[in-house]
Amino acid sequence: MEIYLNFCKEQAEVDRNLVLAESYRRRLAINGERQEPGGVEGDSGKTTKPDELVAIYDKLINNCSEMLELPGVDDSQVEKGHFSARLMSFKALRCMYMGEAFRAQASWPEAYVLYERAAELASEAKKRHTGLAGLTGDQAQWRDADVSRLEEAIVRIDGLRPLVHASAFLQSNRQEKGSSSTGG
Repeated sequence: MEIYLNFCKEQAEVDRNLVLAESYRRRLAINGERQEPGGVEGDSGKTTKPDELVAIYDKLINNCSEMLELPGVDDSQVEKGHFSARLMSFKALRCMYMGEAFRAQASWPEAYVLYERAAELASEAKKRHTGLAGLTGDQAQWRDADVSRLEEAIVRIDGLRPLVHASAFLQSNRQEKGSSSTGG
């Protein structure tokens, strides 16, 4: 009974944190510029920084790790596969928002590397999710929602990688020009 209650507690926290993450994602602003145009119903105009999303995904990763450690999860390949796929999904999204945080600070090389890693994790997580069979109704819904989030993330990352790469190139050119004009 205690195991079931712990599972329910962790799942409720996952659900809560996913609602928060979605709310934060809609209000995400980088350098004061909102990433999604338009307002959201009930939105007070507040914006969210990428660091706040990183913190939410840290919590989600912790929740999934706790669920994987619950007795009985190891006994079921379906349960273990499901929570492992979710854990990788949350790691991919956390990595993407870490990239967003570095992009907001104009740390282009770090942002690029994090986007690359996030794309790898997202692709692997998506494969794991689509390879799962025998999921219950709720698990199938969670999988579909996770896959949808991953697909959105992959599209976003694919759009941002060239931008970050070009920004890094421009920054290095400016630094080279600045050092050559002062050096000689």
